Amino acid sequence: MKSEMRRWFLLLCAVLGLVACSGQFDDSEIQQQLQDHENRIAQLEKACKEMNTNLTALQAFVDALQKEDVVTGIVPIKQEEEIVGYTVTFLKGEPVTIHLGTAHTPQISVKKDTDGTYYWYLDGNWLLDEEGHKVKAQGGEDGLTPELKIEGGFWYVRYGAGEWTKLGAATAEGNAGDSLFKEVQIGTDEVTFVLADGETLVLPLKNVRLVIHFADQTVGILPGQTLKVDYTIEGAAEGTLVKALAQNGWKVKVHPTSFDAGELVVTAPDPMENDEILVFVSDGRSCTIMTAVDFVKGTVRSAVEKMELTAAAGTFSLTVESNLEYVVEVPEADQIWLQPLMTKSMKEEVLNFSYQENKGAARSSQIVLKNVKGEVMLTVPVAQKAASETPVPPVGEKKWTRVIRESDLMAGDVIRLACSPKGKVCSAQLERGHFVSADAVFSGNQMEDGEALDLTLEGTPGAWVLATAQGKLVANGVKDVVYGENPTLWKIQFEEDGAADLRCNYGCMMYNSSAPRFTVYNTGASNQMHKVEIYKKIEDAVIGNGQHPEIQFGKTTVAEVAKDGARFSQQYNQASTVPEKVGFHFTTDPDGFNKNVFDYVEAPKVQNQAGEFSQFVSSLKPNTTYYVRAYAKVYGTGDFSAENKTLLSSVVSFKTLSDGSQPVDPQVPQEGKNIHGHLTNYEIPYAEVNIPAGHQYSSTVSERGGGSNAYIYETQAEGQRIVTHTFQKGNDVCRNYTFLYDYEKKLPLWLAYHMNRGYCGSGGNRTNAWGYDPAVPQQHQPNLSSSYGSGYNRGHMLASHARSAITEANRQAFYYTNMTPQDERNLNTGGCSWNELEDHEMSILPSGRDTLYVVTGCTFDTPVKYITSKKGDRCAVPKECYKCFMMCSFDTNGKMISAKGIGYLMPNNKDGRNPYSQFARTIDEIEAITGFNFFANVPDDLQNAAESKKTVL
Repeated sequence: MKSEMRRWFLLLCAVLGLVACSGQFDDSEIQQQLQDHENRIAQLEKACKEMNTNLTALQAFVDALQKEDVVTGIVPIKQEEEIVGYTVTFLKGEPVTIHLGTAHTPQISVKKDTDGTYYWYLDGNWLLDEEGHKVKAQGGEDGLTPELKIEGGFWYVRYGAGEWTKLGAATAEGNAGDSLFKEVQIGTDEVTFVLADGETLVLPLKNVRLVIHFADQTVGILPGQTLKVDYTIEGAAEGTLVKALAQNGWKVKVHPTSFDAGELVVTAPDPMENDEILVFVSDGRSCTIMTAVDFVKGTVRSAVEKMELTAAAGTFSLTVESNLEYVVEVPEADQIWLQPLMTKSMKEEVLNFSYQENKGAARSSQIVLKNVKGEVMLTVPVAQKAASETPVPPVGEKKWTRVIRESDLMAGDVIRLACSPKGKVCSAQLERGHFVSADAVFSGNQMEDGEALDLTLEGTPGAWVLATAQGKLVANGVKDVVYGENPTLWKIQFEEDGAADLRCNYGCMMYNSSAPRFTVYNTGASNQMHKVEIYKKIEDAVIGNGQHPEIQFGKTTVAEVAKDGARFSQQYNQASTVPEKVGFHFTTDPDGFNKNVFDYVEAPKVQNQAGEFSQFVSSLKPNTTYYVRAYAKVYGTGDFSAENKTLLSSVVSFKTLSDGSQPVDPQVPQEGKNIHGHLTNYEIPYAEVNIPAGHQYSSTVSERGGGSNAYIYETQAEGQRIVTHTFQKGNDVCRNYTFLYDYEKKLPLWLAYHMNRGYCGSGGNRTNAWGYDPAVPQQHQPNLSSSYGSGYNRGHMLASHARSAITEANRQAFYYTNMTPQDERNLNTGGCSWNELEDHEMSILPSGRDTLYVVTGCTFDTPVKYITSKKGDRCAVPKECYKCFMMCSFDTNGKMISAKGIGYLMPNNKDGRNPYSQFARTIDEIEAITGFNFFANVPDDLQNAAESKKTVL
């Protein structure tokens, strides 16, 4: 190599001498040739270095085969998102690194000879030592590792301390796969290393008992920031060692706090690129494992640029996306009216706030997200509209306050009715806009001037009686409002801006501004008819008049206790107003409520200020002690009507029944099983998920419709999350379906659900409620208000008619996250395979104790095919669509006693017009194609038998 450089140097000197003499010579071509030559040499030196590393690794693999060692970890090395190599750890041997280089190198390989020994192989021939013997590739005294170098433009090789042997010319050109290792295939139980000449080495892959856990395998960090990453080690003992390796300017130190726990102190370079820290754990004897923690540049963004609030009090949610730990702040001066309901942390996406009624001018504030350094990362402005009216007395000297929610009304209140065009102030200057009392209240339905009429509330919400000294306010006919002995029952409903409907069986009381009067109409309001505004009288002692939020709880009771569920009930009385929300908090941690670590379930809304509420909770863990308390959100009254509090009952505990097995720690997934909340259902594919400590899922999102919630699980794969949709049915919360969603592809990779006749009706409940899924950020969903276009229609993964018996379940089947682009002429249309298979699914619905479990999803071309939808969204197109069925039977104790299964994998093209039966596969075959482990929670013996056969159902 040095002699080659010397020749170029002498040539350069000669050229420069000519230039010095003539002053005319253009040396740019020579300079470019020199630069190209330098680049070529650098590439060759890099290739030589990587080749020698590969040779060392190859010998380690041969040694592992001879010594019956196993691979305990294989972590990809990435460069600009492309895998360029792997780091491999062994149970017994030392870790090694391999490179998937691109420079052309001599084709060195290993092959097993007839004596069962691996020998080195070069360009199609056995490598021989100086005595003509084949050179062993395995360890030992006579096992040698070849060493490569480049000199004079040629490759040279030697073994041990032997002489260098000249090989072929060294060139920098080549394609991926020209290096020693062509490909690495990682399976469930083995790793296959494919060499450039096609030879393969297969090493067993084993999950050892030593496991290191981090709160998150992907951590957001800012340039130059130092942060701590906690770890715990499963299977650790005295003598366990932890080491970490960083590169590219990153720094890392390991600080153990005990033999099985500690922290990594990581400092990012500035500027920084995304990188990883390799962490090695050794038991100090024969077991070493390795894992990688990815660090990415911190980002935080809001789904909206600004929050616009109404003047009325209320709550709102702000959706943010962040990979950083953060805290939420509101300026101290504004906390009197704007408060965070909970401070969220890393990966929590929905932030909840409450705000007080605005009785004056418009006001503004801001929500600030700060990182752990206290630096501002995101600011979201918040603006609240001015009060829609000034709460001054309509008529007279007494003080009145405008009522904006039904819970502010109670029997005995004295109210006045008024009306004004929306957006104008209702005050004393609009006297003709008040309901008045006089001897001639109406003259030909024309309201005359007079004092405002005071009405006293009698009865209960939804059945109010409006009483005066002259009698009860009744509606007689369509237009007349009169007084009489027989009362009319009025229902009062408030809208968001405080406008009220007073309805009776004759129609709705409104104010007609063209002929000023209050009348009862049985048609909707026109532009000249305005809804009523209600004012409530406050006594002369206006300061402090009313009641702060209050409620009296009885004892919380637990009944119907099973191995995986129980019913919680709570009696209450003396609530200051009808509670807005009620429900229960529950946790398995005796100190969970103090730590603010617990789950919750909302109960059906109550209608009175005293009574009982109840809710059955499923997906509990068997043989586990739970701690439960009730909650109720209550408003104050009078001057305190803007106040609201979430009041709590005392705590009770109970224990679920045993299922005959040992209780399982929810933070330590069993191998090949899911045990997190809704992921315990039998059809759910196995997935590695990130769960905050003490939780069964990452977060929840309230959906449209009473009692519906989505449960979110963040996966360990970036840009993917698992969601379970539930719906309310009577007093029960029922699971609808679960899916794995991919942000980049904008569709579900798989969707899992179970089928029985209770979900499927006559089809009359098809809602066509196309819309965004509240559990997935909207920017990651395609707008499918119309079809995809480009020859593809909206293909349901969960068919509408599979949820036709329950309206809310059917609405969730029309979320955009339940759709994939399917060939509109050849797959998803009448008479084609997908539609026929959906019909077949309906024909095999089980009865009795049998249940049909289904997983449906899609595969993709390499590279993935994309289309642009009608709304401009870039969407992936499936290569194939599949359904996997497993029919399971249970005994009277709920134990699964049999299972049989079959899968169908059909092309998303013209071949989809063939009968669906032609596409039958075993579930094992579809698992091998997709890489997913379906029906992970079915007992292993039943699962293995059902997945290996094609049993037509």
